[in-house]
Amino acid sequence: MNSKFHLSISRHNLEFLCDFVLSDFNKKYLGSLLGVAWAFAYPMVTLLVLIMVFQLGFKVSSIPMGNENIPFVLWLTCGLAPWFFISDSLISATASIHEYAFIIKKVPFPAHLLPIVKIFSALIIHLSILALTFLFLLIMKVPLSLFTFFQLAYYLLATTMLLAGISLILSSIAVLARDLIYMVAILVQFFFWFTPIFWNLEQLPQQYQLFFKLNPLYYIVSGYRDTLLQGVAFWEKPEFTLYFWIITFVILFFGQWCFKRMRPQFADLL
Repeated sequence: MNSKFHLSISRHNLEFLCDFVLSDFNKKYLGSLLGVAWAFAYPMVTLLVLIMVFQLGFKVSSIPMGNENIPFVLWLTCGLAPWFFISDSLISATASIHEYAFIIKKVPFPAHLLPIVKIFSALIIHLSILALTFLFLLIMKVPLSLFTFFQLAYYLLATTMLLAGISLILSSIAVLARDLIYMVAILVQFFFWFTPIFWNLEQLPQQYQLFFKLNPLYYIVSGYRDTLLQGVAFWEKPEFTLYFWIITFVILFFGQWCFKRMRPQFADLL
């Protein structure tokens, strides 16, 4: 594989990536009246609506996890935190090549970093949401430890690697088919229901649960919940951990191949 494309980032590209992430973040949020507040508005409204519908409307007060019953609001919050990172990353990364087409057309440019820029830009907000989640958990008397942060670092790495592979595929195909940018927003909503985020997989018969667990996004969401609410280590689920990393590396390598194949045509197609 061409070393100029490979995702192992050189020092020069790393400096460029950091600068570009901050620039992209400022461009997205700091130009509006409320600025970064908009980044928290959608997650907060979504959380409040789901709490009103399920906890107040359907009287769902708790969710069984292992031998415990977890308050629904805690369970939902810990599942939504990674989901907002995933959805924001995928939607923005898919459009990243089109958004910065003016640069790609004019100068030699490491275009494969653009989807990664969008992921790290979304990561800034995700870390802020995680900080608020920690505060909420402490208020609710849920203990946190060094193990919690070690586990979250692992799941952050896992999420970022998976998103990088998917984003390379989607952003390169979107150059050919611009409609994909709009389709991804719809697909994200579909996977919001399919992952699942706000309903408990244990409600389904055992024979149907495996189908949903094969979704790699479920591994991420359930991993956050296991870490924050029960302290379950990722190595306690070796089969799903191995499956997740096999799928992730397949997607990542295919994403690199797809992007490398499409890259020479970007300037003509944009």
